[in-house]
Amino acid sequence: MRLNWIAAAIVAAMSTAVPALAGGEWPDGPNKLWFESLQRPDNDKHPNRDKNSQSCCDAGDTVQTTFKVGSTGGIGQ
Repeated sequence: MRLNWIAAAIVAAMSTAVPALAGGEWPDGPNKLWFESLQRPDNDKHPNRDKNSQSCCDAGDTVQTTFKVGSTGGIGQ
């Protein structure tokens, strides 16, 4: 059940980034700094990467999507 809440939180957070749609910069919003600070998980193995290569993703990586989050009838339902 906790995994469902985490997935729902990620979907909700990402939905604020959708308007950028490859615009080059993250849109202003409550999650902008969080998205900009995402780093690749293997940076420790590649210390010679430049700052741009260390980033996990960029506003240009966004795509417009539609999600429907439903309940699986787990704990607390």
